[in-house]
Amino acid sequence: MREFKSRKRNDDTEERQDLKERILDFVAGNQKKVMILAVTFGAIITFSLGMLTVHMMNRATVGTDIKQQVAEVETTGEIIKITSDEGLTISSDDNSEEETAAIQEKGNENTVNGKEKVSSDASKAAGEGTAKADASKTSGTGSSAKTQSASSQAGSENASKQSASASAAASSGDTVKGTFDTASAKFDKNSDGSEVKKEETYLVLNNESETKASHDVIGEAPTGETEAATKETVSSSSDSGESTVELPFDKKKLTVLVYMIGSSLESKSNLAANSIVTMLTGNVDTNKVNVIIETGGTKKFHNISTADHKFDESKIQRWLVDGTKLRFLGNAGEAEGNSMTSGETLESFLKYAKKNFPAGRYEAVLWGQAGGPVNGFGYDEVNSSSGQLSVSGISNALSNAEMDLDLLLFDARLMGAMESGYALASHVDYMIASEDNEYSIGLNYTNWFNGISNDPSMSAIDQGKIILDDFIKDNKGKGDGMQNVVGAYSVIDLKALKRNTSDKLKNLAELLKAAEKTEDGRDHLRQAGKEAYEFAEAYSYDLVDICSFLSAIEENYKGEGQNGIDYGEIRDAAKSLKASVEKAVEVCRYVTPDDDGGVSGLTIYFPQQDTDSEKKKSMISRYEDLSFSTSYQQLIKQYAH
Repeated sequence: MREFKSRKRNDDTEERQDLKERILDFVAGNQKKVMILAVTFGAIITFSLGMLTVHMMNRATVGTDIKQQVAEVETTGEIIKITSDEGLTISSDDNSEEETAAIQEKGNENTVNGKEKVSSDASKAAGEGTAKADASKTSGTGSSAKTQSASSQAGSENASKQSASASAAASSGDTVKGTFDTASAKFDKNSDGSEVKKEETYLVLNNESETKASHDVIGEAPTGETEAATKETVSSSSDSGESTVELPFDKKKLTVLVYMIGSSLESKSNLAANSIVTMLTGNVDTNKVNVIIETGGTKKFHNISTADHKFDESKIQRWLVDGTKLRFLGNAGEAEGNSMTSGETLESFLKYAKKNFPAGRYEAVLWGQAGGPVNGFGYDEVNSSSGQLSVSGISNALSNAEMDLDLLLFDARLMGAMESGYALASHVDYMIASEDNEYSIGLNYTNWFNGISNDPSMSAIDQGKIILDDFIKDNKGKGDGMQNVVGAYSVIDLKALKRNTSDKLKNLAELLKAAEKTEDGRDHLRQAGKEAYEFAEAYSYDLVDICSFLSAIEENYKGEGQNGIDYGEIRDAAKSLKASVEKAVEVCRYVTPDDDGGVSGLTIYFPQQDTDSEKKKSMISRYEDLSFSTSYQQLIKQYAH
């Protein structure tokens, strides 16, 4: 066997040598032909490599053009950026991990009138922010879903830099909607007039105090006896040079006012800046609609590249949304000492907007943290001891400014309440608000602003449908650990609410006051409050969905009654009030894990048995100061004692 293998190897060697000799003989005899063939193959390979290089360069150019056409947004440390053909402002420094950590929810972290403090830092929000999310609670199941982890709340998570390919642009379509005129998206230049260094970074949203100064000092537009009084010019200098806006504007069909109290939501998580970016991507046509923003109440405001002036946290500032650009209108006073939660500061802004941006209709957005109708709206991080702005304070500011709103939107949690509606009904036609915690990044303004820009006459209800549908679509399923719970938002007809429910609420409250004085009647009322769908339970704000509360009253006051109390009359009163509330809620969007709804769109305050006695006492004291049903307030005071 070994001998056979050896012979085979020898035979193979001889064959290879013979082949090698024949090849050498062929090359020697055909040297010219071989050279021609080699040159031909070399030319083909060189040409192919050249064509491939040109193709790759063309693809890079197309990718760059696509990036310039997509108004995506991304929080990248210091600067919020929008792409354009003139380069992007570059971040001077990045936030620390702590500063960029997501805030769990738009919550209440301040001391209210020196009596209580609710922390909104990420760890407490993740640990305590439990929001009821199962509509079956009213039937006794009482299941709930935990509030999402802090990391999933903020739209300010730093996204990875996106590629410039068309597929990347397409993938962002669900995040930022609408079409944009990027030709108008001019960017900051250096103070010497040179262009800022270009940077290929996308802007992609993660879908996921009393005022010491007078109104004039706070920011009323200057007046004069000269001809300039009719055409004021607000000038400001920034790193990008001076920009001017001539005021007042001609009258438009619609002016939208955005009152933005940044708080730690902005300083830690860029959420206010992110919201402004969604406004800019709405590409508002200033020939049709005015959108005016007032910013303040935060220790750190993150800059936006299309703004013609840097944000200054030491000042209350005003801005004009002009297409995809943000134009500086001027300062409205020092931030320190002039709290954004003061009714006077809000009133000054309303007067300024009415004077300089006249319109046939006015709408407003109140953006910030909130603690529900009892605690109030807003938290000024600069003036941390100034408390919150009460719903009565908001109403008084509107009254003093002689401004009525077609629509008032709370981009904040827990303000969708009967008490809010009653307090604001004199000056607001429709209110959009959440009765729940506000999860993820909050509201996306792109489609709404694009819609009113195209049709400034769009009804408040139709606007509300756009806002609510986008909120559900953008946030559903984005809450890590939340089992798809995203919260509740509603559009409420405040005129109808107060007109059609005031007498019915008074009637029911009087009947319950009489029944509550009996042992059985008190037990039934306590059980109804326990079975009602409660929001922000971990914070003990004692806010229950009013229709689930009324249904629980019907269920608990069974039979004919006793001790001279007619339970049938109580049931009828509860049923009648519930029907009127449901009619006043024009649109309600609520998502639970099973999409089973179960809430009405409005809460009402009802103290729970397990609420701390001191906190309950403090809440009821503030509750008595609200502009609400006197009979119901008396019922609450009687029940709590």
